[in-house]
Amino acid sequence: MNSAEAISERLKEIDVTGLPVIGKGGTAVIYRLDDERVAKVFFEHIDLNTVMNEQRACRSALKAGIPTVIPFELAKAGNC
Repeated sequence: MNSAEAISERLKEIDVTGLPVIGKGGTAVIYRLDDERVAKVFFEHIDLNTVMNEQRACRSALKAGIPTVIPFELAKAGNC
């Protein structure tokens, strides 16, 4: 088992059924969880390493003063 598989096994599960979609792109759909939080659900074919790289890039952008969403944690939504 590689590190990405090990992380995937420990992720919290969220349910986005019925939540409003506020964005959609080539790699993910973004759902509104509440007034302050969103969930970016990457498509099933996007591997966990790519997701983790994007999370790191968002944090780096934020530290550089570029407005961006603050990624708090990784979670699973179904098979995504």
